[in-house]
Amino acid sequence: MHYAELTDAFHAQSTAFRESAIQAGPDIPIATCPDWRMEDLVVHVVGVYDFILRAMEGEQAKFERSSGSWPELLAHLEDVVPTLLQRLRDGDPDQQVWTSRDKPTDLRSMARRLAHETAIHRLDADSAVKDLPTLVYGTEFAADGVDEFVNAMLPAITERRPPTVAGTVLYHAADAGQIWQVQVDIGTPVAPTEPGAAVNADVSVVGTADAVYRSVWGRPSTAVVSGDRSVLAALTPP
Repeated sequence: MHYAELTDAFHAQSTAFRESAIQAGPDIPIATCPDWRMEDLVVHVVGVYDFILRAMEGEQAKFERSSGSWPELLAHLEDVVPTLLQRLRDGDPDQQVWTSRDKPTDLRSMARRLAHETAIHRLDADSAVKDLPTLVYGTEFAADGVDEFVNAMLPAITERRPPTVAGTVLYHAADAGQIWQVQVDIGTPVAPTEPGAAVNADVSVVGTADAVYRSVWGRPSTAVVSGDRSVLAALTPP
């Protein structure tokens, strides 16, 4: 997806996230995030936004948990999103940004991370609100989210928590016509591999892009999982 599209997606998803948080209130349990209430979810999302904003402003940022009362958290959420949007819209997509992993990234990757971090947590927030229309993410956006998970997030996840099993995982977003294959090796961060003409995967995740997107992030999904789930579990985000 283009940089401007990712920036606009972040704007739309952050607006919807905040609306659901306000509607639900701070004490509603989040079924998709065990042991979290809405307030915990907002604390997390605001912490991510603050972390990315500090990185954009030139700090070698580290993630810090936000604090404050419920009204203060909502006010901070309302303030930080326009600031992030302004930084994204005024910035060069190729501008380097440093994070706590001591590796440079760029504003394009930050826009992508903000869009998908918010979209997944929007699902969490929406799950706490009754009578919302069913949300289905567009094919292009959801497929981009799967691609970001496989190519950007999985190497970091498995670097922090090396796999204890080995095997091959296949993700197939049928409506997008896209396939991602990941080789999992014991004790080694994963790297995506190109699928061949015949793919012999130990476990596969198949469905619409929306369904696979939800599945890779451990959210309720209609994707069909076939094969050795222990290999897939090694790639599940914390």
